[in-house]
Amino acid sequence: MTDAIQTPTGTYGERLQSARRAQMITVEDVAQELRLSTEAVNALEAEQIDIFGAHAHVVGHLRCYCKLLDINADELLADYRKKYPDWDQLPAKVGLTPSRIQRWGRLKPVAWILGIAVVILIAYQIWGSFILGWFPG
Repeated sequence: MTDAIQTPTGTYGERLQSARRAQMITVEDVAQELRLSTEAVNALEAEQIDIFGAHAHVVGHLRCYCKLLDINADELLADYRKKYPDWDQLPAKVGLTPSRIQRWGRLKPVAWILGIAVVILIAYQIWGSFILGWFPG
């Protein structure tokens, strides 16, 4: 059986980057596999965690990244937790970019108005054609 590849030395970001490069995997490949943007992958490697909102998100992404590269996540996360000892006590940031679902939620009043207008037009058409005989059939 093969064990996980040895984690390279350096900070956790340097470890990720050197392991990725050693396996000849591009940032784009990692982003596609982890379903992250290339900016997010670069931020993980550069240790710029501000874009993720909460430390729990960073820890999750780091775990997935380690699994993808087949490196020891526990060692890497221990390094991360040393750098941010209060990582599990910090709340998520407020004011992040709204998700697609939240953006679509803003359109609900418009959808209701359009839906009601369509129902009224259909009812008017039916009422005019069957009851008043406006539209001969």
